[in-house]
Amino acid sequence: MDIAGLHLSNPTILASGVLGSSLKVLQRAVSSGAGALVSPSIGVRASEGFRAPSMVKVDCGYISAMGLPNPGMDVFAAQLRRMLKDFPIIVSIFGSKTRELGRIVSMMENTPAMGYELNLSSPELNSKSVDIQERTEYVSELVRAVRTKTQRPLIVKVSSEMPTKMAMVAYDNGADAITAINSVPAMAIDVETGYPILSHVVGGLSGSAIRPIAVKCVYDITRHVDVPVIGCGGIGSWDDAMEFFYAGASAVQIGSAIERKGLRVFREIVGGIRNYLTSAKYNSLKEIVGLAHRR
Repeated sequence: MDIAGLHLSNPTILASGVLGSSLKVLQRAVSSGAGALVSPSIGVRASEGFRAPSMVKVDCGYISAMGLPNPGMDVFAAQLRRMLKDFPIIVSIFGSKTRELGRIVSMMENTPAMGYELNLSSPELNSKSVDIQERTEYVSELVRAVRTKTQRPLIVKVSSEMPTKMAMVAYDNGADAITAINSVPAMAIDVETGYPILSHVVGGLSGSAIRPIAVKCVYDITRHVDVPVIGCGGIGSWDDAMEFFYAGASAVQIGSAIERKGLRVFREIVGGIRNYLTSAKYNSLKEIVGLAHRR
């Protein structure tokens, strides 16, 4: 699969933050069948994230507020430089200021990173309410700050809130692709105590409950913006992935399903897609991408 300058062995990608920051652990995803992987979101400085409890299982998925724990750009870049040049990793980056993002990208340019995923949409870090004009200007500035520092593929991860608008702004300012979507803002309350379960109170809902939302976001973005999209949200089987391809996604990210199925989920999904394409007599996955728009 080729998407926005990224060359993938198959259209499945490990989503950011699922397996922590150990590169040895992340490498297991590739050996288990993932076409590529996205690192945990890396900031300028190391962070342990939020205190526990930071994740809770609910009947429709998981709510988490990890606080983007990461080893910091210096340590992570040093670890990456020791990896093979063909290590298929996309580095997720975050920062609230253009200068921060510029520093992170400059540090990562001397590593084997395939490209970058700019995380603009983690629910636990974006509780402030801003109007659309302010948000548009903010996204424009951050995307441009990364674009000016690299020629490598740049993916912008958007939320379920105004996804088409944010995708359009990101694309207009230099993004090569969009990941849709991030987890959806949510919270859980302990009925015995009446207090929120998560230490950060609000977290992000992931899992099968958000898949229909994510599918619609992918459909809307690809209907209005001529940009490659990577679908993300509640994908646990090959037919889940097919929904995203029909909606217009060119690849998919797998996250919460690993909690239930382990890393074997990558080979299961890839095998299911391959079998479907063969039985339906398609020559390639590209033939079905966006099919829902043509019916």
